[in-house]
Amino acid sequence: MTNNINVLGSNKNIPGSMNQGKQANTQSKQLSTMNNTTNRPIAQSSMSGKRFHLLSDGVVKLEDGSKTPVSGYLEVVALFMDTSNKNWGRCLYWCDVDNNQHHLNVLDADLRIRSNKIIELLASGGLRIDNKADLIDYLLGFKVEKRLISTNQLGWFDYNNTKHFVLSNSVIGLNASDIIYVPITPTHRDVYSREMLQSWINNIGKHCVHSSRCVLAVCVALATPLLHLVNSPNVGFHIRGSSSLWKSLVLSIATSVQGAPTFKKTWLDASQQLESLTLSHNDLMLVLDDINQSPENEVSRIIYHLMNGKQKRFAKVHDINQIINGWRFLVLSSGEQRLYEIAKNCGKRSLSGESVRLIDIPADTDSGFGTFEYVPTGFKDMESFANHIYRATQLFFGTPLKSWIETLVQHNTKDIVNEFNLYEESFLTKICPADLPAQVKRVAKSFALLAFTGEYATQEGITGWDDGDAEQAIQICFEAWLSEFNTSDDSNEIIECAVNNLSTDTGHFIDYKEMNEPESDFFGWFKTENSQKVFLVPTSAYKKFFCNEHDVAYIDDVLRKAGVLVNVNVTCNPMSRAGKTTRVKKLIIPNTTSQNVECGNVECVDMIHESTNPQVHSN
Repeated sequence: MTNNINVLGSNKNIPGSMNQGKQANTQSKQLSTMNNTTNRPIAQSSMSGKRFHLLSDGVVKLEDGSKTPVSGYLEVVALFMDTSNKNWGRCLYWCDVDNNQHHLNVLDADLRIRSNKIIELLASGGLRIDNKADLIDYLLGFKVEKRLISTNQLGWFDYNNTKHFVLSNSVIGLNASDIIYVPITPTHRDVYSREMLQSWINNIGKHCVHSSRCVLAVCVALATPLLHLVNSPNVGFHIRGSSSLWKSLVLSIATSVQGAPTFKKTWLDASQQLESLTLSHNDLMLVLDDINQSPENEVSRIIYHLMNGKQKRFAKVHDINQIINGWRFLVLSSGEQRLYEIAKNCGKRSLSGESVRLIDIPADTDSGFGTFEYVPTGFKDMESFANHIYRATQLFFGTPLKSWIETLVQHNTKDIVNEFNLYEESFLTKICPADLPAQVKRVAKSFALLAFTGEYATQEGITGWDDGDAEQAIQICFEAWLSEFNTSDDSNEIIECAVNNLSTDTGHFIDYKEMNEPESDFFGWFKTENSQKVFLVPTSAYKKFFCNEHDVAYIDDVLRKAGVLVNVNVTCNPMSRAGKTTRVKKLIIPNTTSQNVECGNVECVDMIHESTNPQVHSN
């Protein structure tokens, strides 16, 4: 670590203190050596007419010339607020009876509104509490000069025109000692690193080159902090294959790059804790093992939520609105089924747009060793090698990510972006012919980011690989994906999706004459013209629900040829819009023959006939 990088948040330090370790040790010695007869005030506090003294053995209230015990030693070491000068709070420090140091960051609003909860947290940390009401008054009246800046979001954080990276238990950057993480809701603080970087390289990193899928997994973990810098979208990589291919081992390796084994979650976790997982993994890789654990009808919803993260949201906490700037991350997933198989089981069709959100990569390398191309020298078989890797991931973890972030913090963002743009152009030229569909080119850009990350991190001494190893492995994974990706004409899927969406039974469409719109998932209106039911879809809803990551002009062309899209630019004035003009696209479910359908596919014609609403001509 360079001299200008500070890491804050060790359990042995006072958060925000200018001389963290020294002050903590001094206070601990005071507690163990000073007795009550020699106590002198260390600090003073006053609140609601009450006066308090902080002594070496605890807090006392001064009343009528006497000293009434309030609690054990408890100090406010700093005040904090966010960058808008709101959400003020206090950094609390205390020692339990065994002189173990504790700290807690609390909002002033919590001290007033949820005081019982704060008392509970202090007591669970071994603080002696004699009078709860007086203790809260003492804390609120405590005067301290130290000021810190807080953030409720993990990941990149700009402060003093300098970029920093916030982890749940530390901050990396030039002004790290001035910044603290105060989550909106209490959260488990994962262990980010153990042992030295070289230990991880020797026991895990150097062995990854024997598996292109492992190299990809490591690159996913390291590439996530780059999303913000190079303005790349959220995307996921799904290692898919039958059991006994060591898929979970690949995910464990990726997890070890970022932190402790607890960072590896499951799709069941995502189904049950989706909101908390997204917030706790901003700018960090999200690992989801075993897609089969998630209810099949939940998979599409989870994918959409995870990948649609760049939006500002408001969370109301204790009557205080706090801004959450969405989330950015890459997802690494595993499972036995492909996305389209899961969708089929649910009676749905998975469009190519969904498949480029969670990129499906076959786990089997056809080597006989599952996800690995071969077994490294020194191991008698794949099982012994896997056992070594698994044990290593339990012992050595987190240091690659922290070293990588320290590297990124020190480099100029513009230089990183320029290097990436040049690399991306070169990489895409190698792997992506110009005649490939737009969806393929979009996926290729995601692979380019991984390759760039791997080569960059290798140059910085983080991976233990040779130059070119990352690029070669990522190219192998891309070709494996491309070999299974359907690059043929997807008109049938697009038409089927549109026809399935055009239904009055789903609640997505309302009668043109109705006054009120649905609160969510509003597709448009329906009406009858010349005994034909027509659907009027606002352009925003059309793009969201009918295009599915495709270009709008392309969707228009396909649906027009199939007779589904009648007019692309209609102005209507439904009563529900209170006299406001709305621009819509006019669609129908066609009752057509093969002569009228220009998509050139008999299956397409049959699909339309089967999907036609029998009530269309009944009006």
